[in-house]
Amino acid sequence: MFGEKPTSAFEELGLKKTVAALLEEITELYDSDGIPWVVGYSGGKDSTATLQLVWMALEAMPERLKLVMSLYYYNELNFKEIGRVLDLTESRISQLHTEAIQFLKKRLAKAI
Repeated sequence: MFGEKPTSAFEELGLKKTVAALLEEITELYDSDGIPWVVGYSGGKDSTATLQLVWMALEAMPERLKLVMSLYYYNELNFKEIGRVLDLTESRISQLHTEAIQFLKKRLAKAI
């Protein structure tokens, strides 16, 4: 009695193996398509689906526009700084940014 390892109802019912198998299956599904799963703050299907649509729209965006968006929103560079990095004018960066926003709006409108 004193030397026995305590067990839980969870283990006694075999649920530990079931949960481990489910976790493995979910991990395989997650890794299968190369698109990250995004769970919204609410954890609900609507927010997750919306974030998936945004992700897919960003993935479809031309590389040059993606780069401008990344430098602006992720790296927090302003248009003038991005222009220096890409050897373009601030005005051209503004145009590319507008083009990227229009691309996303158009893509997301199709998905809704």
